[in-house]
Amino acid sequence: MKLPFEQFYEQYYPVAVGHVKKKIQSREDAEDLVMNAFVYCYEHYDTYDPEKAPMGAWLFLIINSRIKNYYRDRKELVLLEEGSPFDVQDSSADQKAIELKDMRKDLARALQSLPEMQQKMVILKYFYNYSSEQLGQEFGLKPNHVRTMLSRILDKLEKNEAIVHWRTELD
Repeated sequence: MKLPFEQFYEQYYPVAVGHVKKKIQSREDAEDLVMNAFVYCYEHYDTYDPEKAPMGAWLFLIINSRIKNYYRDRKELVLLEEGSPFDVQDSSADQKAIELKDMRKDLARALQSLPEMQQKMVILKYFYNYSSEQLGQEFGLKPNHVRTMLSRILDKLEKNEAIVHWRTELD
């Protein structure tokens, strides 16, 4: 269901700012990034198709893209400074990044084995921190039903070793 833009903004702005503040240390940068994302949403609101993705997922896809750009741009600025922490090679950090990338690939494959609605539920819950109430609104379900479904989905996915590792990271 496509909400009027004003209602979309009022509903998602606080959640979006909270999400970005967890990722970006600067409060001002976080708020600027969220406003930039909402401006983009406003400019493209007529092209949003609720059949393709829930409104929250669409917004957070845009926001996460902005977060990646923010860190990419900041890294380039830091690299220009002398004595940059990026000048030192950290093989343990490189190894951890490789392991994380492999785990994400395994997780993506496991999620693709789920029906589309279940994929969206897991992504919104564990990657965008949606509450059971928000998921219930998004999918037309009661919060208790959402919690039960998520528990069953995760139980089903635990057959995959990457999911077991990922789920222990969440707990």
